[in-house]
Amino acid sequence: MAKYNWLKLLNSLFTPFLIVAIFVALFVICQHDFWLPVQAAQGPDAVGIKVLPNPEHLAPLSWYNKNIEKKGAPQSTVVDGYQAIRDGRSVYINAANLDYQTNPSTLYTNIYIISYNQGATSETVDIFGQLLKNWKFNVALVDNGGEGWCLPQTDKSCTKDEDCQDKYKGFNCEDLGNSGQKVCTKSCLLDADCPDNTNCFSDKSKLVRDVRRLSDLIALNATLQNYANKNNSKYISLPSGSYLPDTTISVWPSWQDTFGKGLGTELPLDPVNKLGLCPNFDAITCWNELKKTFATDLGKTGGEVLPDNSHAYVYLYDSAKNLYKLCTNFETNYAGLPAKHRCDAWSGQTPVNQPQLIVGNCVRPEGTFDKCYIAAYSPNQIDWSKTKITPVNPNTWAGWSALGWQWASGSGNQLDWKNTNLPSHKELLASRVDLPANRNFGIFVYNVIVYDLQNNSNSLEGVIRICSPQTCASLGAECGQIDDNCGGTLMCGSCSGGKQCTNNKCV
Repeated sequence: MAKYNWLKLLNSLFTPFLIVAIFVALFVICQHDFWLPVQAAQGPDAVGIKVLPNPEHLAPLSWYNKNIEKKGAPQSTVVDGYQAIRDGRSVYINAANLDYQTNPSTLYTNIYIISYNQGATSETVDIFGQLLKNWKFNVALVDNGGEGWCLPQTDKSCTKDEDCQDKYKGFNCEDLGNSGQKVCTKSCLLDADCPDNTNCFSDKSKLVRDVRRLSDLIALNATLQNYANKNNSKYISLPSGSYLPDTTISVWPSWQDTFGKGLGTELPLDPVNKLGLCPNFDAITCWNELKKTFATDLGKTGGEVLPDNSHAYVYLYDSAKNLYKLCTNFETNYAGLPAKHRCDAWSGQTPVNQPQLIVGNCVRPEGTFDKCYIAAYSPNQIDWSKTKITPVNPNTWAGWSALGWQWASGSGNQLDWKNTNLPSHKELLASRVDLPANRNFGIFVYNVIVYDLQNNSNSLEGVIRICSPQTCASLGAECGQIDDNCGGTLMCGSCSGGKQCTNNKCV
């Protein structure tokens, strides 16, 4: 798939009087990797695209319920494989954004809000539909990783593509395992490209599924906490109704029948929701009813929680300590996928016992400073009292102050942090930033180091860009596109009456 400069594409496709307003609110890593092929239309309408960070990794509906005051009746939908909801003229999408400058790459999630104005023409509404249909996220990932295959593969043997067209129309004859035996299979980019009971194993679809897993587990964690709040701080116990006490897996009947009913809600299922091979056990549940045993020890003696190549949600409760483990097997090793939610320890190049730290790039307008975050996770619990933030560029806090930083009371005249409603997330703290009159923006680099209760540590650098926002009106731009000076681009319209756009002027 060719990579597109989507801003140029928009500018070339929208004809006079259709203004596309791109509002980009960025304060984590936001390297917006998408393209939008749409057709042109005319009319005094606007299609707005807003990008907001989603540090809590909330599903679209959860984010909507938390952040939208005037609520409508949102309906579930899908945009390029990602979960989304539509409420009237607006669509909210929870999608991944990857920072390739870290090793391994770091996963963030954003909420993309796409809207059109009230009273829009039918042509604009049609463009809105085209935009949703053709929007592509993670273009670089697709460019590099290409398509995958629908698995499990069929048992239809073949020698050429035509052999597959009777029962498997659209499939190709391939030797996936280099075994010399060809079968009918299908290339794919997303699960929607595959037949029922199969999944697409491309880099893109693995990422999409991991984003879904992350939001599912975040929501289920909240459900478990709500249960504890109503039950004397005790998490839900499963003394009966499951194959094993205080244990359930999303492929077991007890996941919904016992666990879900106990929590009073229908529980999510892993996007694949299948266990790996487990000889001498039930193929679906990996439970041996005769011996009353599961295929693994569920990690209790240091072994694997699930059989190899399993993808399912697991709940394990320790009634003696009132602690639980809620986990899955992620399909990718991106930094940003919490180690505490990995059933079997695959944390990329970060040791499992080392804190996982997320420190991103933050873009904020000058003035009151807020909404920049860091996050840290550790199986041994983070000791936030030991957290240290040090200046890198400028390399002294006095140097930051000279460029307009004003510090919060009690911070010791430096960048500090404060708690959020998520124990793992902290908001960076300063009073405000007023850039010098001769500067339109400033770039500031800092380092943060965190420790857990076992004194394991991890550190990363973060970047803060402070900008003085520009608008089409403030620059006198009549047409074309301009840099808003805060990491985004504004479309200033097109010329009419046969005039041409030259240096943002209609001449």
